[in-house]
Amino acid sequence: AQTFTAPVTGTYKIELWGSTGGYGNYGNIQAYVAGNIDLEKGTILYVYTGGFCSSEHNANCTSFNGGGTSGYGVGGGATDIRLVSGNWNDTTSLNSRIMVAGGSGTTSWMTSDSSSMIGGGLSISGVGGTADQTQGHGFGIGCSGASGNQGAGGGGYYGGRCGVNDTTTGRTGATGGSSYISGHTGCVAITSASNRSPKNGCKTGTTDNNCSVHYSGYKFTNTVMIDGDNYSWTNVRGSKVARPNPAEGVKLSTGVAQISLINKKA
Repeated sequence: AQTFTAPVTGTYKIELWGSTGGYGNYGNIQAYVAGNIDLEKGTILYVYTGGFCSSEHNANCTSFNGGGTSGYGVGGGATDIRLVSGNWNDTTSLNSRIMVAGGSGTTSWMTSDSSSMIGGGLSISGVGGTADQTQGHGFGIGCSGASGNQGAGGGGYYGGRCGVNDTTTGRTGATGGSSYISGHTGCVAITSASNRSPKNGCKTGTTDNNCSVHYSGYKFTNTVMIDGDNYSWTNVRGSKVARPNPAEGVKLSTGVAQISLINKKA
């Protein structure tokens, strides 16, 4: 993890891109999220940028921050902002995430279900199942394929599900991970630092903004959520939009995080 300490009291814009899953050119595109947040001088945030790994037949090749692995492809890691440091898969640290951009899943062969492999918005579904605000392979962890022919899930708020080894149609892709922003209507926060159950009565796509707010009380305004297929999300999937790119010269295979001061307060 990297550490960001707010240099002044003010409003900051945070933008995150997840990581691309990889095997050859078959990894699909990661998610993008953004929002503004008020921070006091000295506030510390921990930034976990998703890793990218593209290595055929290498079981030791893994993507940092939740990307699963299989005999062929490796899912992209998520990029997220946390309030508590620790190993990427530390329970307390994962629970403290206030913003997540999902990484994409991957496949070991070109398939007809490649659209399911994108880094998700609120929800992403594929042949192996769904990753959304309350379910997935695991909280923050993408699926690793039991078979070499299965794709590997992307990291995310909830990690992507594995693909299915279909001997008739070929190797099928795993789903990407879902995204999350505290303060983005449609998202669902966990109950507390020690309880990962969804907030009571809250489901993916809810119109109740309170469902989205992290237990810490930190939340974003002016939120933007775009999946890897360039669809924007409110509490439902909307139309396709132009997805922002990071600063010039920054590559988008691995995860990226950008933090900008937009309004200094006295």
